[in-house]
Amino acid sequence: MNNIYILWASIRPNFILETSKKWIDNCVNKDRLFFKIAMANEEQVKEVESFNIPNCEVVAITEKGGYNYAITQLTLNFEANNEDIIILLSDDFSCLPKWDEYIYSKFENYNDAIFLDDGCQDINRKDYACITLACMTFECLKKINKVVFTPNYYHFYSDTEAYQNLIQLGLLKDDRSVDKFVFKHEHHSSGWRKRDEFDVIAVEHWDADQITYHNRIKMSVQDRLNTILG
Repeated sequence: MNNIYILWASIRPNFILETSKKWIDNCVNKDRLFFKIAMANEEQVKEVESFNIPNCEVVAITEKGGYNYAITQLTLNFEANNEDIIILLSDDFSCLPKWDEYIYSKFENYNDAIFLDDGCQDINRKDYACITLACMTFECLKKINKVVFTPNYYHFYSDTEAYQNLIQLGLLKDDRSVDKFVFKHEHHSSGWRKRDEFDVIAVEHWDADQITYHNRIKMSVQDRLNTILG
């Protein structure tokens, strides 16, 4: 059985504590679960390190703001076995018991990406789907130049482009309508949590990210990959 690596960029140490506990408690194969977390500064790194999360490495990424830039720095510098599984986590995702066994089952005789159901999207709509919780093998990550959520965007629309890139490259398996296994996205827009100051900052980039998306989606998938880093 291969390892599962959770790569996670955050600016909220309290979410790291709460969310990591859910994912660890609901994991069957805890010895095969590893965390690599990027925080916004060294003070946050020290705080997260004090949580003593098992199998966890924490770094500070300070050059630029935004989730997409930070998570891309993690994926670009990440190495694993080709069959190891990568999950790009955000602060407000929950998980069901035995979530890891479900994911392992999806990668039996399969080695690319799977579409995890976030409980927020119409699973029948394919024209504007979003990969909000990316899950793939390391081999698949390399096929997309080790970038899932391109830093061409500050915060929004990178998950929409990620869907288009994976589906157009034939790298995505979508069994959501069959499996009905939900990784709930407890987002403020759905009323699952309170909007905070970091959400307010992110929203300021909506218009610019939307323009970027409409420009990039006109490109071929290969051209998007060739410019995935900006």
